[in-house]
Amino acid sequence: MTTLSSHKFISNTWAAGQRLQAPSPARVCYDSQAMWVLEATDETGAGRVTFRMASGAIKTIGRATGADFILDAALVSRLHCRLSAIEPGLDVVDLDSTNGTFVNGERISRATLKAGDRLTVGRVELRVSQSAFPAATD
Repeated sequence: MTTLSSHKFISNTWAAGQRLQAPSPARVCYDSQAMWVLEATDETGAGRVTFRMASGAIKTIGRATGADFILDAALVSRLHCRLSAIEPGLDVVDLDSTNGTFVNGERISRATLKAGDRLTVGRVELRVSQSAFPAATD
């Protein structure tokens, strides 16, 4: 198992052998925008998974290496769905997945998520939340 302290977060991936350093508190402020967080726990069978998206980002979820967020779990299509972080919510579009994309238990082709919603991709349930987005200052 890999620990956080031995890896550096670089654009949705961890680089081995580099140590994370927390920014100096004096150099961090909180942007008016919020970061979207999608999180699954071990109960879903995918292990603990966390995806983070800044406002304006567009990402895909799927099993394929071409997906922005790779979710290697049962019933997840190669490119399963697309997420767009726009105000006031997080848009999700099913990409003609075999087993469908679900929001709060209902199958959707397109929906806007808000904090507290549950996005189900294959057998993985991701809980949607928002958190303050730290921005470095000069």
